[in-house]
Amino acid sequence: MLDRSFHPPRYYEQRLERELSGVVHFPVDIRALNTAPVRFVYQVLKKQNVILCTNLNAFSSFESEILREYFDYAYYLNRYRREVIGIV
Repeated sequence: MLDRSFHPPRYYEQRLERELSGVVHFPVDIRALNTAPVRFVYQVLKKQNVILCTNLNAFSSFESEILREYFDYAYYLNRYRREVIGIV
């Protein structure tokens, strides 16, 4: 997660992936969580595998905001799945 005011330049994640893959000699997948879709970020936060956290207050605020957004969104997603797709 980056500062909420940070807006990554074009291909930011791909550039970081390439640089880090060159250092560790292993393919990596990087996503800036503050610009990722809410469903994706919720799945990441659900696992709670934090590698590095330098500001616990900022992380907690970010997590609270994402959870609030996701649960607001989840109602409509579940309703869509039930009504249109037939999935519970």
